[in-house]
Amino acid sequence: MPIHCEFLGFDRAALDLAADYLLRRYRTAAIWDLQQVIVVTPAARAGRRLLEILVQRAAQDRLLLTPPTIETVGRLPEQLYPPKRPFANELTQRFTWSSALQSAAQETVWPVIPNPPACDEVMAWAELADMLRQLHVELAGDGLAFADVTERLAETPGHPDQQRWSSLEKLQSAYLRRLDDLQLWDRQTARLEAIKRNECDTDRDIVLVGTVDMNLAVRQMLDQVAQHVVALVAAPQAWRERFDSHGCLAPDKWNDIDVPL
Repeated sequence: MPIHCEFLGFDRAALDLAADYLLRRYRTAAIWDLQQVIVVTPAARAGRRLLEILVQRAAQDRLLLTPPTIETVGRLPEQLYPPKRPFANELTQRFTWSSALQSAAQETVWPVIPNPPACDEVMAWAELADMLRQLHVELAGDGLAFADVTERLAETPGHPDQQRWSSLEKLQSAYLRRLDDLQLWDRQTARLEAIKRNECDTDRDIVLVGTVDMNLAVRQMLDQVAQHVVALVAAPQAWRERFDSHGCLAPDKWNDIDVPL
């Protein structure tokens, strides 16, 4: 079952239109119960403003409001699978990447960093570790681990990047082993495992509000609970082809559109 996209038009502000939708769907007499709803916004500020609108609307119509859970796109995934360990925070991730990098054998480090810093250059190692952390986060957003890149490069024998990505795969494995020793989870890897094991589930409705740019990992997680998801799009139904099945922008469809200024 695909995600349902609801086109709200754009005659008013998107958050006001979203409040109208929530009122139509979840109001029963004088009760406006959103307790079993997760509303997802692009940023925290939009979520705070939406909550203000809901409270104002409830006061105006004299409704008993139970507010929804409001999350950003970046924090939604942890609502969809059961974390079995505490997550490593960003600082812990950086230190762990640095430890994995500095402890690795020279033949592993060299293809990635041909001229590594001296052992006592702490800040230089920290910057390199953060570079690896960011690459790890970026690829995980597209549903990939370093091993996936290595596997794809292996399909082209003699590819110049094959050795480098093989080393990156070893460094990533060392990083994850160190977190495992600390009884911590890496958030990005946990999400990929949840997708791989088809562990995403929810008994609540998920309402996406203006989330026109979601990465592949979030989309894959939402696909596993698609029967509970509605994407609210602040555009008319006539623009349906300009958005994809997740309510995100379809870039190719916008390239040749004439915008009257």
